[in-house]
Amino acid sequence: MLMNIRNVKIKMLSMNEDELQGTTKLTVKQNIQLSSELEYQSQHIEQLTYQNEKMRQQMKLLKIELEEHQEVENELAKRSHFCNRVIQKYKAQIKLLKEEINENRNPDDKKSTTTKVSQTKQGGDFSKSELTQFL
Repeated sequence: MLMNIRNVKIKMLSMNEDELQGTTKLTVKQNIQLSSELEYQSQHIEQLTYQNEKMRQQMKLLKIELEEHQEVENELAKRSHFCNRVIQKYKAQIKLLKEEINENRNPDDKKSTTTKVSQTKQGGDFSKSELTQFL
C-alpha cells in the first residue's frame, strides 16, 4: 500500500510538472503576443503623434491665413462703404443736374435752380485724403 501511495504521489508530481510546463509555455506565448501587440501600438502612437504635430502646424498656418483674409475683408468693406457713399453723392448730383436741365428748359423758376446747384457742389466734393484712401 505504501508503494501504491508513492506511485500515486509520483504520478501527481509528474502531472503537476507537466501542467506547470504547459502553463509556463502558455504564459511565454501570451507574453510574446503582448510584446508584439505593444510594439505595434507603440509604432501606431508614434505615427499619430507625428500626424498630430503636423496638423497643429497646419492649424497655425491656417489661423494666420484666416487673420490675413479677415484683414483684407475689412479693408474691402471699408472701400466698398466709401464707394457707396461716393456713388450716392454722385447720384444726388446727377438728379439735381437733371432737375437743373429741366428747369433751364422751363426758365420760369431760376432762383431755385441756382440754390440747388450750389448745394450740389458743396455736398459732392471729397477731400484728397478720402480719395487717396480709396485708391
